[in-house]
Amino acid sequence: MQHWARCLVAVVLFGGLSGCAGIQDSRERAIELRPDESYEVMAPGAYLFTFTLDTRSRVVLESETRPGDFVSSPAGVLLDSEGREVARDWTSGRGSNFRIEEELPAGTWYLRTRDPHACLSVRHCTDRDNRYRVHFRLDEMP
Repeated sequence: MQHWARCLVAVVLFGGLSGCAGIQDSRERAIELRPDESYEVMAPGAYLFTFTLDTRSRVVLESETRPGDFVSSPAGVLLDSEGREVARDWTSGRGSNFRIEEELPAGTWYLRTRDPHACLSVRHCTDRDNRYRVHFRLDEMP
C-alpha cells in the first residue's frame, strides 16, 4: 500500500495526528482554548483544540451538554505536541460528559473531541441537537 493510502487509512480509522504529510495542517488550524473560557461546538464531527502552558499546571478539560437535549456526549483525547495520546475520557464527567484532569509541563497541547454517536446526516437527523461546550481550566503548580 502506498504511503499516502496508509496515511489516509490511519487518519480515518484512528484520527491520528502524526506520521503523515498534511496532518500537521490540522494542528495549525486547531481552535485555541483560553483558560476559564469555553467553546461551543455547534455541529457533529471531530474538533481539534489547542492550548499552550507557560508553566507546569494542573489542567481540567471537560465537555458539557445541556440537560434534556437529545445529544450524546462527546469523547475527549488529550494529545502532546507530537500528537501522542496522553489521556482520554468518554463519560467520567458530570452528566456522562468527558472530563480530563492532568498535571502537565509547559508546552503546546491538543484536545481532540468527537461525538461517536452523532448523526452526520442533516436530512435524517433534524431532531438531534449536537451542541456541547468545551471548558478549559488551569491552576499553576507551586
